[in-house]
Amino acid sequence: MGYESPFENWLKPSNKSLSTDADAGVQVTDLKGPSIVCEGAVYDFTITHFSVSPFLLDFGKLIDQIKWAYRVDGGGSSDINQKAFLDGNRVMMRWQIPKLEEGSNLRVFAWTDQPNGAASVSSSILRFPFYFDRYKTKGVNQEGTRIADDLCYGDGLKITDHFRYSTADIESMGILMRSTASTSTDDLWDELWSLVTDVSVGELEKTALKMLSNFRTNGDGDKSLGNDLINNEFISKTLNEEVEKHDSTITFCAKIQAGIQRRLASGEGNPVHLKDSSVHNTSDRFGRPHFSTSKDIFLGGLTTCINDTWAYEVFITEFSSNDGKNFKVVYKVVLYDHFGLDKPDVDPQEHPLYYAIPGFRAWFVLQHLRNFKPFITRVEFERSFVGNVSSG
Repeated sequence: MGYESPFENWLKPSNKSLSTDADAGVQVTDLKGPSIVCEGAVYDFTITHFSVSPFLLDFGKLIDQIKWAYRVDGGGSSDINQKAFLDGNRVMMRWQIPKLEEGSNLRVFAWTDQPNGAASVSSSILRFPFYFDRYKTKGVNQEGTRIADDLCYGDGLKITDHFRYSTADIESMGILMRSTASTSTDDLWDELWSLVTDVSVGELEKTALKMLSNFRTNGDGDKSLGNDLINNEFISKTLNEEVEKHDSTITFCAKIQAGIQRRLASGEGNPVHLKDSSVHNTSDRFGRPHFSTSKDIFLGGLTTCINDTWAYEVFITEFSSNDGKNFKVVYKVVLYDHFGLDKPDVDPQEHPLYYAIPGFRAWFVLQHLRNFKPFITRVEFERSFVGNVSSG
């Protein structure tokens, strides 16, 4: 059976109040359910005790009398239009959690002929979006103790919280870097501008020039370009589109989806098992996108805008399953890089190509000797896929 959307039959809250002044016959006295629920997922709610001995009950007739309702955070009640069924000696209700009003607690009620004294069970609500995976933290170093080296900037002399390299450190990188360090600021900007226009084309070139404008004005870019930063983060529709369709991103997303599938399979289809808020300092679970092929560097300019992934976040934004097996997951990927350089980026031993290019050396000197402030690049997009927990 393939995936079928279940959302058409979701109930609207009726805002009714449960009656407390009527007599009832056989009462439901105990109800069990999940401790945590997630919208769109299917869960079992089990009646474990009645007010009458089970040996005296006609379950065939009783099942048709059982009614269900729910409340969120003590608000008005809404009917659950779902029939109970027998599973061995257990009376159960299998229910797909609908879209719920704002709140953190779901309470489900069950009764027979009248709702007074109805038994209930409480579940925490896992709200969207929630983390599925996190790799490092944007803006800080690997250890999370200070600003990342490639976001630092300074004049090579004054020690600040964002200072990283002294003038002596930079001049020790060889004769080419010493020559660049003595170049005028205007000439350095000419070199960097030429680098971007030489390797970039089309919309990516426009995006890269917007990023340079923000770098040059310390985040207060040329407003005619529409490129001012938000919370020191640069977001671009063009960059989102180019990154999402990149082969490295496609491979990364395939691994993310396989990981979601495996975790759902091991958790019997319950999306609660997808949540992981931990920050991992390695990317060995799913890898991470890179944008440094020869085409990226010289034939499009993507590398100039975003070379690697410093950190990422993957959120689950929607889940649905009408049978507990077939499912649809919507997830959001947020990638972060830093529009700045650190010493390894232009080290003559580690990256002799970048070291040999005047524009990259100019970039490094402008940042670490001329006090031009870099920023965070943010790329985000949303994807969905369908699957079956039995194929995990």
